[in-house]
Amino acid sequence: VVVDPGMFADNFLRVIDYATLLGFYPVLTGESRSAPVATEDIAAVVAAVLRAPERYVGQRLRPTGPALLTGRQMATEIARAIGRPVRAVDLPFPLFLKAARQAGAPIHEILNYRDYLADHRLGAFADGGGVTDVVERLAGRPAEPFATTAARYAALPFAQPTLRNRLAALARFAILPFLPGHPIERYASALHLPRPPLTRLAHN
Repeated sequence: VVVDPGMFADNFLRVIDYATLLGFYPVLTGESRSAPVATEDIAAVVAAVLRAPERYVGQRLRPTGPALLTGRQMATEIARAIGRPVRAVDLPFPLFLKAARQAGAPIHEILNYRDYLADHRLGAFADGGGVTDVVERLAGRPAEPFATTAARYAALPFAQPTLRNRLAALARFAILPFLPGHPIERYASALHLPRPPLTRLAHN
């Protein structure tokens, strides 16, 4: 049994504090779309498989969220969740590398994002319709909407619009352009990762 989720909603909501504290939402995926799935829904699917694995032998299960969304549409959903305007802002990948390093994200994880984002922009996560009924079939309830997931993340302490959080976010944002980013190409070269001559979308 293979459980092969689409894009995790968690990946898009790690920067929700920019939305709640500064009023903008960084977009790395352009106008390409995916159906972000809540980690709780992925866990529910895995739990259902573990309860009765014989039902799913030989299957490839792809839990997704209920709707395809662009980054700008995600910003709209976040605004709905927090009850305040949020502006979508395209974030250049080099600046993302700086922000990721500033936040302490491991370089190996960010190296993977390089390829996920490239696939995303090529439409891999909208391929074949992009939305499945796996969560509803296995968990017995509809997949959680992105706005609901966003509201839960917005309630976390780091995203609360306190004066301390706002000042800290402004300070991090102000110094971001002057910080070094993760040197992912040098890191990939040191790992001697192969680059296949023929590639295809990750979803296929």
